[in-house]
Amino acid sequence: MDYNNIKYYIFIILSLSLIISISFGKSIHTNNINNNNIIFFVNNNNNNNIYDNKQNNNIKCGNNIENYCSTINNAIESFLNDFNKNDYSLTILLMNDIYYLNNNKNNHNIYGMDITIKPYNNNNTIKIIKDDNNNDNDNDSFLIINDNYNYKKEIITTLKLVNLNFIKLNSKTLINHQPSNNNNNNNENNNNININLLNITIENSKDITILNNKQSNIFIENLKYINNENINNFSGINSFSNNILIQDLTIENCKFNKESSFLKDSNSTIVLNNLKSINNNLNDNSIILKLNSKFTKIYNSQFINNHNLNNSNISSCIDSSNFILHISNCNFINNSAESSVGGVLRLNQNIENDQISKSTTVISNCYFDNNKASRCASIFSNTKLEINNSTFTNDHSDNDTGISICQEDSNDLTLSESIISYNQNTDKIKPIVSFTSINNLIITNSKINIKLNNNNNNNNNNNNIDINKIIHCPIGNITFQNSELVIESTNNNNINKYIECNTSNCNDLSLKDGSSFYDSSSSSTSSSSERQFVKSLEIFIICVGLIISFAMIVSAIYYINKCYLKFNGIDYYDYEIIP
Repeated sequence: MDYNNIKYYIFIILSLSLIISISFGKSIHTNNINNNNIIFFVNNNNNNNIYDNKQNNNIKCGNNIENYCSTINNAIESFLNDFNKNDYSLTILLMNDIYYLNNNKNNHNIYGMDITIKPYNNNNTIKIIKDDNNNDNDNDSFLIINDNYNYKKEIITTLKLVNLNFIKLNSKTLINHQPSNNNNNNNENNNNININLLNITIENSKDITILNNKQSNIFIENLKYINNENINNFSGINSFSNNILIQDLTIENCKFNKESSFLKDSNSTIVLNNLKSINNNLNDNSIILKLNSKFTKIYNSQFINNHNLNNSNISSCIDSSNFILHISNCNFINNSAESSVGGVLRLNQNIENDQISKSTTVISNCYFDNNKASRCASIFSNTKLEINNSTFTNDHSDNDTGISICQEDSNDLTLSESIISYNQNTDKIKPIVSFTSINNLIITNSKINIKLNNNNNNNNNNNNIDINKIIHCPIGNITFQNSELVIESTNNNNINKYIECNTSNCNDLSLKDGSSFYDSSSSSTSSSSERQFVKSLEIFIICVGLIISFAMIVSAIYYINKCYLKFNGIDYYDYEIIP
């Protein structure tokens, strides 16, 4: 055999061997690549830790089910060892049902990564539980996004968590964004961090922060925040200059203390859909939603049985300093801030760069029932306030200045297509609406209905109910248009003022375009049924009058024609003027 041919064949064999070796080495990861998405597997194998405290830059695991990683940290390290995070996304599949969090001081920075963490079986929910053998005050983070050393505007970070249930955590931040100094000093909102939370539950935890983020795009769907306790100024979500969309959020049976909250925001744009805040207790200037945003919309939501126990200047549900706040299709039922001003909503002016800017709040199609406060049981506002097609019933206030709605500062209050109803045993009715602004109070197409019953069995012979300043507007201007103010009671009324305003002839100036006041005390025999009878009688009399008028006109025509025919010598018996 020719020596040159032998060398040629040896070269071919070695080349093929090298290609096969490279291909085999690459195959460890190519079998789990799908459209530039790398899938890694994590199985704690009864080790129970979801991450460990050791970093190993030479880890090779997770590429398939048999060669799984034991922790999330190891999976991330193995991925970064073999793949460029700028070219590939990473999906980590958790194969066990339960994992335990230990104290983690070396968890990976996922800045610049596109990473998804979810169960291996899409129908499962993974439980991630605090390890009771570790220090209660771990004060660390589940995942970190830290751009301190490599911040660039064009770098995008994407994180998605799916079907995870965090239980019994303590002093932990799940997703902690640590922005660079360059990013902090940059007024431009780059929003280059995208966070998606789907089907996440946080329960039986203490001082737990889900997100601590700046300049991010945050989408949350089906988040449950149940039986948690936040103290020492902890918030479920700390947000600054984010775009936030939350759908299907439940906050239930939680305790908030020492200026804590579920959502504390500054300068973001927020949309909340189908929020349910139920049976929560608050203390020491705590609140469910503390908003200082550019724009917030809350709709299709329920706030029920939220109680602020000992605060002086904060409500039970929403404390807003938004530039624009829209609330629609929401129910606020049985909430209280009994030592505070504004039992449900406290609406403040927006403050930006130490400058106060005009804020606007629009409330539409909402229902307020049985809310309580020291003053202003449903709403306290010093923003421009528009209330449309909403109902307020059975509010309770200890103070004499405003039961349902209080409006202050130099802003307008418009109440349209709405009902305020007050039904209670009392000796004195307090102002339903208190308007101490110098601007305009406009009530259109609305009804204020006061039903009173004095059950006081003292020796007061007059047995009076004092109806005093139902609409309190000492310095502003009132427009009362196409509306009714109805007072119904079983006793004699001592009418001080229906409406108090800054004109000498207030009642006359306030009645416009069919608006009316009704006093239906028993002494005037004008109960609601009697008033309805009187109205019916008036209609009957008008109808009879019209019939008589019509008969008189026809008769006049008949006699005029009769005279005309007689004057012209025509026998009027040959004509039938009236058939």
